[in-house]
Amino acid sequence: MRRISLLVLGVLPFALSACGGSADPLATAPTITKGSAPAPATVETKDLVVGKGSVATADAYVAINYVGANYSTGKVFDTSWTNKKPAHLALASVIPGVRNGMLGMHVGGRRQIIVPASQGYGSTGQKPLVAPNETLTFVIDLLSTTKLRSAPTITGTPGPAPTELKITDETVGTGKKVTSSDTVTVNYSGANYSTGAIFDSSWTRSTPAQFMLSGVIPGFKHGLIGMQVGGRRIIVIPAKLGYGAAGQAPAIKPNEPLVFVVDLININ
Repeated sequence: MRRISLLVLGVLPFALSACGGSADPLATAPTITKGSAPAPATVETKDLVVGKGSVATADAYVAINYVGANYSTGKVFDTSWTNKKPAHLALASVIPGVRNGMLGMHVGGRRQIIVPASQGYGSTGQKPLVAPNETLTFVIDLLSTTKLRSAPTITGTPGPAPTELKITDETVGTGKKVTSSDTVTVNYSGANYSTGAIFDSSWTRSTPAQFMLSGVIPGFKHGLIGMQVGGRRIIVIPAKLGYGAAGQAPAIKPNEPLVFVVDLININ
């Protein structure tokens, strides 16, 4: 369902049913059959279960369960139900038809979205699973949604370079606190302290980053510990806790302190 992977479903608008007899309509995966009506030229949506929670917006980071299949055959090529683990992603990172089809959906809902090729994978498809010009249909359960903030502006700081880690909470979160062993989902921008020149940012990729704290530079790891989900934190990292005397040419010169602005979205 991301642009670089498959997360799509082909379902007949009136031929969808849930498996089993659970009282929770989102407890089991939907059963998919191929479409028999002519493929639509525009995105079509149908709420199979109307949610009552928060609304998905274009700048949201969502948790979903989904099934994907080719509309013409009903053949499923991707689903979160196989691993029994929801997908977490930014709506900005998915194919246009899915993004547009999810707008306005409420948490707790299940929505069918039929996506024409022009808003899916187009004339190239995603071989061998999705043929060129194939219409797609998704059935998506929206489990949670979080509004993502815009990218921050970082400016250079003249004067002496910092020698110790400095943490400033621009916004204090209200969720779970980060520990040193966690895997986190964040949006971040990293810049050179002296110039403010950004060398890396998840915002430029339109999707948050996920990583284990054990795999990042020491200053970033220590700077995130204790941060709460929903917060925005500014972390100033001295060179000794960053890339040190070696730097990371050409973007980071030797002995350059760093500044990170981090939004903590989730602890996985």
